[in-house]
Amino acid sequence: MFRITMKFLLPTLLFLVSASLQAADVEVTVDGVTETRGTMMIGFYTNPQDFRVNEIPQSPKFLVTKAGRITAVARDLKPGIYAVGVVWDVNNNGILDTKGRFKIPTEPYGFSNNPKARFGPPSFDQCLIQVPENGARIHIFLK
Repeated sequence: MFRITMKFLLPTLLFLVSASLQAADVEVTVDGVTETRGTMMIGFYTNPQDFRVNEIPQSPKFLVTKAGRITAVARDLKPGIYAVGVVWDVNNNGILDTKGRFKIPTEPYGFSNNPKARFGPPSFDQCLIQVPENGARIHIFLK
C-alpha cells in the first residue's frame, strides 16, 4: 500500500509550483496571410542543428481562418533563447513544399527577427530571441 507523507508531498508540490512559474507564453503575430486556407506551423528551436524550417516537429499548429495579420500564442515555453520559424502549410501536408534542385520554397515562411535571406535560410544566430519568464511578443513577416 502506498502512503502519501508530508516528506513526499511537500517536495512534489514545490516542484509543480516552480515548474508552472517557469513557463512563458509567446505571442506570435504573422503578417502576409493572403487567403483563408491551410495551417500555420510555428517552430521554437534551441539547438542550431535542429533549425530546419522545412520540417517543424511538434510545433504549435493552427488553422488559418482569416487573411491579413494573424496572431497565435505558444503557451508554456521554458524561458530561454530561441530561434523561431513559421511555415504557412497551405496544402496541409505537414512540410514546407519546395521545388527544383535548390529546393526553393513554394509556400510562405518566415523567421524571428525577419532577417534577410539571399541564398538559403538565415542562420540560427540571426533568428535568436530572448523569452523571459513573463513571455514575449514577436512579429514575423511571411516571404
